Amino acid sequence: MTETPLQHLLHQLEHLHPDRVLVAADHIPDTVEHWAEVHHSELTRITSRDPDWSRLGRYQFAIVADYLEHLHKSEGLKKLAQLRNLHSERIWVLVNKAGPWTFADFISLGFRRYAEFESDLDEPPMVCYGYDLASYNHVRTWNNPRFWANPENWNKYWW
Repeated sequence: MTETPLQHLLHQLEHLHPDRVLVAADHIPDTVEHWAEVHHSELTRITSRDPDWSRLGRYQFAIVADYLEHLHKSEGLKKLAQLRNLHSERIWVLVNKAGPWTFADFISLGFRRYAEFESDLDEPPMVCYGYDLASYNHVRTWNNPRFWANPENWNKYWW
């Protein structure tokens, strides 16, 4: 049996146990609301008809589902970047695989593809992307102060 997007989301919530959750969606599944109630998590909801994000604070986890499809792509990219930079350290996004959103759109913002969900009769195929501030930029061996400069070569070479 394959996992559904809702099951995948619930696994993420169980793993992270966030205290504050932001949901950018026109509809929140009852299961997510129930999870937040049981785990005493604060759940804040914004819809695609709510363009003003100035009232939003910082959240440990953000869920974006059935949201980007209702925005122009340039506006959606701005909202995802704002969400990533200002409002959440971890983001879970679910989009229609056949929609205008591509793998490159999410990778350019530092997201990773988490899962793909096959379609059934009622739902189109979906793709899940995620962003985690703690792990989006892997540690490289060359990226340390030892290799930032070569003081022994100063004033020796002109390149």
